[in-house]
Amino acid sequence: MRIIHPIIKSLLLIVSAITSTGYAHEPIVKFVSPSTPIQIDKIMSAASAQGGKTAARAGAVASALTDTPFASTADSDTPDAPVRISLDSIDALDLVEYAIAAAKASMMPGQQINEFTKSLTEVRYRRGENNGFTSRLRYISDWIADNSYRNNIREITSDLPGNVFTSRTLDHITRNRDKYPALADSATFEKMQMLEMGYRVHKIPYMKRESIGKKQVIELLEDNDIIILFGNEKDSDMTDIGFIRIENGKPLFLHASRKDGKVLTEPESLPEYMKLMAKQIAGYRILRIKD
Repeated sequence: MRIIHPIIKSLLLIVSAITSTGYAHEPIVKFVSPSTPIQIDKIMSAASAQGGKTAARAGAVASALTDTPFASTADSDTPDAPVRISLDSIDALDLVEYAIAAAKASMMPGQQINEFTKSLTEVRYRRGENNGFTSRLRYISDWIADNSYRNNIREITSDLPGNVFTSRTLDHITRNRDKYPALADSATFEKMQMLEMGYRVHKIPYMKRESIGKKQVIELLEDNDIIILFGNEKDSDMTDIGFIRIENGKPLFLHASRKDGKVLTEPESLPEYMKLMAKQIAGYRILRIKD
């Protein structure tokens, strides 16, 4: 029997009560571009050609998306929020979600586009069900709790030497209501406020920025682990997210870069990148994709 961490269990019970519609339904899917099915085939082929475990396949997909333009996508969701699939431009969390979804779907029989859509819904939405704007896992702590519960990922931050904790009150979305068109709808705004109540003074494990260069930490990292970077803002829990690449014993960072406007692997090692971004990054968390 799988043991659920008490904090994760309580958070899931709170948000389930807020967002549950009482029934599951087939998600409405929106392909942003006519070329989207072709692009899905491309990343599915990359995952299948890689073979092996889910993490390796996800890493191959992330590599296949190199040079894809960066664009923030989740902010424009409407209250009904269909499963929006855009591979013409993506943001940092899109990259991770598309990579995991394609990796999982590549192992399934049947029509690949349908399997990809189902896998993406499983990763992106609470309990794997799209019930509108508030069901999308918009805070990374929420995303981790839900995907850990459903056995998609495991957080290993607390396994690393020197891990510490910080507290955040996650209400960035409702505090910036004007930036999210869906929140013009009062009912959606109130649901989002109630969801955020579950993340008041939320305890977060993390590693200090400087630790990424330590040998005892690097030795515990694996190729295609997911790394989450966050800053000092008290109302949010993620600045960036991407994949770790281990090359010649050094960790590199593959992500959808807002600064460079595309998906790339940073030329500097992660320790060097962290130093360059010291003003923006306070620490990091590490996730591992599960089979």
